[in-house]
Amino acid sequence: MKMAELSSIEQERKPTVRVIACQIGERELSPILWGLEEEGIPSEVQSVSGGEAVALARQAAQMSALNVGVALHGGEGKAVLHHRDLAEGAPLFTLPLQGVESFRLRLLGMNAARLVKGEPLLFGEEPVTAASADDPPEVAFERQACGLRPGSEELLEVVVRTVIELLGKG
Repeated sequence: MKMAELSSIEQERKPTVRVIACQIGERELSPILWGLEEEGIPSEVQSVSGGEAVALARQAAQMSALNVGVALHGGEGKAVLHHRDLAEGAPLFTLPLQGVESFRLRLLGMNAARLVKGEPLLFGEEPVTAASADDPPEVAFERQACGLRPGSEELLEVVVRTVIELLGKG
């Protein structure tokens, strides 16, 4: 493929959150799509036959014109939310699929949309991810109380840059 063709493909990317599904059913996929739709952000689903959940989420974020991607991997039992500007192996959220309630999956979709819009993220009664064992007790408590994962400071930087860009366009 020539560079001009690649450029043409890039320009044709729709402004959607890319969702990559691997070995996943409608039970897990639908609530995520509902969450995105509730927040007014369109999605595009791509089915794949293999890959690692975090890498697929990162790939989805890179392929998305909105810089946000979600991967659901039935074989690994994970749903992963990633942003293009986060480190490759450091997704924003990783949610186990085993026994997960549909509202948690919908919440993941809503948070993907809110990440696009630069709005505050939503958290349920229980944290979606756990604190790191390396965190001081007060930091671990704060992270667990609001569901933040270690390394979430990167998200804050992304949100701040997004807000600054939006303010600059206004």
